[in-house]
Amino acid sequence: MDFMEATNYGIQLLAKEFSAGKDIDKYWQRVLPEVSDFATNEIFLTLHRLHINELMKRNAAHLAQTVPLRDVDNLDNATLMLHYIIRDWWLRMSANSVFQALVDESRSVIHNTTDPIVWVKPSHIWLPQSNGTARQIYLSLVERYKQIFFARRCYAEIVRRGRQNPYIKHTFILIPGSPDMPREQTEAHQWFSSKSKGIATRIGVDPAYGEDAGHDWLKKLAPLPLHQKIQQVGVTRIAIERDIIDMQRKGKPYEHVHFDDVLTDVVTDESAKAPSENIITAEYRQRLLECQTQIEGILSQRSPEAGKRRFQVILYLLMDLPQKEIAKRVDAKESTITKDKQVIRENWDQIQAVVLR
Repeated sequence: MDFMEATNYGIQLLAKEFSAGKDIDKYWQRVLPEVSDFATNEIFLTLHRLHINELMKRNAAHLAQTVPLRDVDNLDNATLMLHYIIRDWWLRMSANSVFQALVDESRSVIHNTTDPIVWVKPSHIWLPQSNGTARQIYLSLVERYKQIFFARRCYAEIVRRGRQNPYIKHTFILIPGSPDMPREQTEAHQWFSSKSKGIATRIGVDPAYGEDAGHDWLKKLAPLPLHQKIQQVGVTRIAIERDIIDMQRKGKPYEHVHFDDVLTDVVTDESAKAPSENIITAEYRQRLLECQTQIEGILSQRSPEAGKRRFQVILYLLMDLPQKEIAKRVDAKESTITKDKQVIRENWDQIQAVVLR
């Protein structure tokens, strides 16, 4: 197996690993041919990197900008995301010194379909000096910039669609494992809670069913690979409505989320026990946010900064985040989070009195 064969095999394994299920999903199937071509081009440029200067890069980028723009309107969100991720990954890979050393050691024949000449791997000692080599390098540079510009358009299109569809924006922010955006996540929680209840109300059932369905939907999205997450968030409203109807049809009782369950899932200190079993609904979560200033005062223990952090700890616990992740998000040690949870437990009855009045 030569270097290119090994590369293509690795791409296939990567596609299978980051597909939901045992087989390569349909989104990866759509982009794999382009991935192989892009990889070939990047390996060729890596082999010849010492012969590329800034002037060549500028000229290639300028020429690439004159090429008619590739249409992205007909691509779904998952395919757009994969196009962007793959190109970004390969560009970073080709700049990696370890990868460059592996390429240098390979004996692969590098083909460029835009040029009839086939060149065997050059070392840094010898390189056939001809117009064919220079032209091939230049054309490969142009192709690289075409791919870079295309990747940027794919990302920009995802952002544009997210701004137009609030379900994409808010649902993606709330999926467990999403980037740390506390302010945006607080806003998204309020929006998502209101919409979930509104969907249930329109169907004519208890709004609590909407909260339950919304929570279940976020849990279903969490384990999906990134490109499938961005694809599925767009059907959040339909999914919640479908689950509400399904729960109603099956007569499934609404199961409230217990705060003590959230705590015990992440507690590693056996001496720290969960508070009394107090039911936390999404309506409660919204009320919690409305009483933030008072709750921070209860939790501060003469330290306003600690009160603010402990309030955020409550919100993150309700998102089922592990203690290590919470510590990272609030920029504190795990031992500090353990103490914060103890303070929360000790003051939980007082917090309830504020929220439920």
